[in-house]
Amino acid sequence: MPRKPKPTHSIDERPLRFFEVNESGTITDPSVPESKYNRDVFQNVSSDHLKTIEDLIAEVESCYPLARHYADLANSHADEFEDELESLSNLSDKQKGLKLVERMRGDPADDEGWKAWLRSASPEQLDDFKAPIEDWLDQDIDWQYDDWFDRGWSPQDAAKRFFESEDPDVLDALDVVIVEGDHPGSSYYAAELLQDLATANEVAERLNLGYRFRAKSS
Repeated sequence: MPRKPKPTHSIDERPLRFFEVNESGTITDPSVPESKYNRDVFQNVSSDHLKTIEDLIAEVESCYPLARHYADLANSHADEFEDELESLSNLSDKQKGLKLVERMRGDPADDEGWKAWLRSASPEQLDDFKAPIEDWLDQDIDWQYDDWFDRGWSPQDAAKRFFESEDPDVLDALDVVIVEGDHPGSSYYAAELLQDLATANEVAERLNLGYRFRAKSS
């Protein structure tokens, strides 16, 4: 006799919640808002706690898309920095500055350029050098970096994470599957409901689950 699936999210433990399902069966969590800005998908990034230049470097280095942003900034400021060197009378300082400019103009994929640029700042300049973090967080999402987004950043990803933690027997009873790319190279990751909503909700009620399914609104 097959064992009865054990619900991991009991209706007795939390208020009834709903997941939405589109025509293709993709499940989403409507409680998670759609993301528009970088801060929506990189919620762990912040400049508030940074007290030193090394703190700043560690924060930027922890987020690849942000590091690429600082690399572009270093590259774009190289000409301005070089112009400032013209006013220097000390040959040694000028040569040192030119070496820094050369590193700032390096390949943006090379972290050494932006790190050298930040390390050239004085402690008094910290606020100026960390300000680009908040500016970047307020920018529209660059979808080419979706592989680095925080987990659970979208309604679809949040639903996937929820059902990944559900009991496998419950998933079988609901006919929910976890899709990790529907073809080689695909970026489609989701939980999918393979049976109709009415049947799935009957199963959810029978198992005393704390959630139900409904059609995704257009």
